[in-house]
Amino acid sequence: MNEENCTAVAGQFFFLRRQTPLRFQQFSVTIFKDETSISTRQQKKETNRMKRIKKATVAIMAVGALTLSTAGITNELLPAKAAAASASASSAASEYYKQALQTLNSFYKPALQGQFPGLGGLTLGKSTREDVVKAIGEPEMPSNASNAFDVYHAEMGHPGYAISYKQNKIQEMRYFGTNVEREANIGGITVKMLVQQWGAPHSSTVFKTGSVEQKKIVYIRGAYQLEFIFNSSTNLDHINLVKKDAAGSDNSSAAGDYYKQALQTLNSFYKPALQGQFPGLEGLTLGKSTREDVVKAIGEPEMPSNASNAFDVYHAEMGHPGYAISYKQDKIREMRYFGTNVEREANIGGITVKMLVQQWGAPHSSTVIKTGSVEQKKIVYIRGAYQLEFIFNSSTNLDHINLVYKA
Repeated sequence: MNEENCTAVAGQFFFLRRQTPLRFQQFSVTIFKDETSISTRQQKKETNRMKRIKKATVAIMAVGALTLSTAGITNELLPAKAAAASASASSAASEYYKQALQTLNSFYKPALQGQFPGLGGLTLGKSTREDVVKAIGEPEMPSNASNAFDVYHAEMGHPGYAISYKQNKIQEMRYFGTNVEREANIGGITVKMLVQQWGAPHSSTVFKTGSVEQKKIVYIRGAYQLEFIFNSSTNLDHINLVKKDAAGSDNSSAAGDYYKQALQTLNSFYKPALQGQFPGLEGLTLGKSTREDVVKAIGEPEMPSNASNAFDVYHAEMGHPGYAISYKQDKIREMRYFGTNVEREANIGGITVKMLVQQWGAPHSSTVIKTGSVEQKKIVYIRGAYQLEFIFNSSTNLDHINLVYKA
């Protein structure tokens, strides 16, 4: 290599040295050696490159083998994971069963004293409404003309209750359980569990709440009785605590009490209708109150109106009645009362055509209507500028009550 070439190469080296990482600079110094050295270095470089390629190939093959091996191991582990998940679910079900059993047995001893577990000594026939409010607060839904019970909603994992009074003393208590993990509470109590734990009941009867059939299983506890109301053999709806002579053990007495309550429900509609109102919804008036007024008073509907249903629907639950309300230009146009879904025979389920005519006299009109293939009777009573329409499925089965403007 001549001097001129060396100078040129040296200039290039100075430029490369400023920009080339340190690991490449060692090789760059070989440009000052003769061409034979450069050739030898290139051969070595090529040899090293081939070695690196071989090593890389081996590494890639190893990774591939490891990946396949891992996949095989993972597939082998899947059944184990499934088994673990199944065991976990079985364990949870077992735990729910234990908790439901504990809930059931927690009622046994307190009932002898006329008490419910978890209500701090509140006693049938002794504790007043003031005692109850002091112990558990004001009810979310106080009793009114159409519902004799103060209702405490189930929320935040604590149970729901309904309590009625007679002469300001507790007459009846109902336990509705929790709405969170209900299967660990009364939702896990079955007829089989009940009979296995407590033996044969005092009585077991089937009754109807509207079209819903329920079974009432009664256990006597001293001067009191616990009534387990089942929707099916595996679906406990709620538990009642009453005095032994108040209901259940004396069916004729119970029927008489239900008749009185149904009669009270019927007559509760008479005066409010003159103002275009329903009992229990005082202040909400046909043609005046808006949807916003209704929502403020009773909350958002569970089933809002839509293209196929012109009514906002409020479901009957926890012992309080169900409603349906329609609007015209944002004002109430029609209200419907569907009654309670618990002991319906003490509500509109106990109102018959005979009772209605005996109490209110001859109706303004009585016509037969058809809803699809279902035939119903509509009995109308005029109340000022409004009318009440009683829709019967049969002479002893009142389906619902409508309030509309007079036709």
